[in-house]
Amino acid sequence: MANPEGYWARRAKEREERWNEKCREELEREMARQYAAALRAIERDILALYGTFVADNGLSMQAARKLLHGQEFREWRMGMGEYIDEIHRLEQAGHYAKSEGLMRELNTLAMRSRISRLDKLRSETLRELDSLGRKRETAMGKFLADAYRDNYYRSAFDLAKAGEFRGSFAKVDPRQVESILREPWSGRNYSQRIWKDMRKLETAIQDAVVQGIHRGVSSSKMTKMVMERMGVSRSNAERLVRTELCYVQNQSSLESIKDSGMGFYRVSAAFDKRTCSTCAAKDGKEVPVEDASPGDTLPPFHARCRCTIAASFGDGARSKGKRIARDRDGKSIRIPADMKYSEWKAIHVDGTKTLAEWKREQPVHKNALQAAGEGAKISMKGGGGLEQAKKRDHKIMITDVAISKVPCVEVPGLSKETCKAIQEEHKAILRMAQKENGSNEVLSVWDFAKARRFRVLGTENYVNPALSPEAYGICSAAEPSGVAYLHNHPSTRKFSLADIDTFVGERYIGLISVVTNQGEVYILHKGAKYSYRVVRELMLQIYDECKGDTDMMVELFLHRCGKAGISYGKSK
Repeated sequence: MANPEGYWARRAKEREERWNEKCREELEREMARQYAAALRAIERDILALYGTFVADNGLSMQAARKLLHGQEFREWRMGMGEYIDEIHRLEQAGHYAKSEGLMRELNTLAMRSRISRLDKLRSETLRELDSLGRKRETAMGKFLADAYRDNYYRSAFDLAKAGEFRGSFAKVDPRQVESILREPWSGRNYSQRIWKDMRKLETAIQDAVVQGIHRGVSSSKMTKMVMERMGVSRSNAERLVRTELCYVQNQSSLESIKDSGMGFYRVSAAFDKRTCSTCAAKDGKEVPVEDASPGDTLPPFHARCRCTIAASFGDGARSKGKRIARDRDGKSIRIPADMKYSEWKAIHVDGTKTLAEWKREQPVHKNALQAAGEGAKISMKGGGGLEQAKKRDHKIMITDVAISKVPCVEVPGLSKETCKAIQEEHKAILRMAQKENGSNEVLSVWDFAKARRFRVLGTENYVNPALSPEAYGICSAAEPSGVAYLHNHPSTRKFSLADIDTFVGERYIGLISVVTNQGEVYILHKGAKYSYRVVRELMLQIYDECKGDTDMMVELFLHRCGKAGISYGKSK
């Protein structure tokens, strides 16, 4: 498959459109029937009350507050008791999730020994809305679970077609689906939002009835008021369904990406006249799977969001291939997958640019990062590259005077004791390198929290902790950003591009330092505001600006690292 990322993005958008169409045809149509049935039942109850006590086509509050007696009260109590008992039976049988819903108010009314006609109307409204809420919850839960399973399997299949599904591909666990559906990702889960809306609707209808009776409105006006409030609730219900559908689809896509063994996903917005500025700004963003956060880095970003995600290799390159969009007439078209929202709008909506003009403006893109497990390695090819930088370096012999003058560098966020310990470790590194004539690097991998440390002597090609079983054991057991990566440079250089790449890409490294053979010290430290996504985007920008000049890239990174949540300390 020549361009799998473009293919995955296109398939994700096709699945999103397919399930939205299914939502309109099945779930929303079913909810419309449920709302219509509930409205008819409530209207009948209102007309029954008006039919009993009518005064000049209106209803007095005195009449509405008249108490029920005799057979009428017994029939109401029996009907209400039968409904409550049936709900409890269904809950125990597992047909309904045990939820208070509106049952607390119903139970309270049913236990009264005296009740007015207005209370009778409220109890009947409560029963209809409780039934409506339970039907909504059941239908929506089943629909969302089906959408999750279908999207997971299809996403995994698309990854497997490109040979990228390397993980364990197993049947979707119903408990996992239930856990995702019950997650209050936006403050409340879908079930909690349904019942919140039902309570608001019941209050709105009750207020409309009481106010209408006080004003002496007719039964037709009363039912119209109730109809308006039911219409608002139905609109809220449709908005909730669309938003939760976006949530479960992207959650299932995320799980398939994780299970495939891939570490990144790319956000794709829907390109048409309804695309908002929030989604347009998120379009094309590449996110590590461990940074996924619904509403922030993972769609939905707002109510009725239509953004999708698709697997990405995490190489920083703009996705190739095609994606689905709409032209100015709303017709479905396919556009280059790397086209931004503003570019699409200029071509297909505003008409201020042609597709040919856009293609001529596109630069030849160079991949700034190569995916490598959790981290990422920077390509060092191009003018002024690593080999040329090495030729400019010159070795300096280590002297006892240089070791004695190694400073204690104060780093924001680190205690004085920690900075002092780093100083002593730098001296130990230079002493160890001194025994080898100062021509080799010494690496010290240090887990501060567990006081575990390992030093290794080697050539420049043997300083990656992954190559040392002892050092790798320390790194793999450490907390995120819990490891210090300390080493010397036989040359006069500060950090190499490989040093910065390791610092940015390896999640367990919180601090990296260089002590030169002259005794100069340079330290980078990840602060509380450090964000891998932000720093990685910064690296891409720097790479494009420097055209492959590694020395310039290092200097620009050190100059800008403060804005990216990184402290930079150096010898004074």
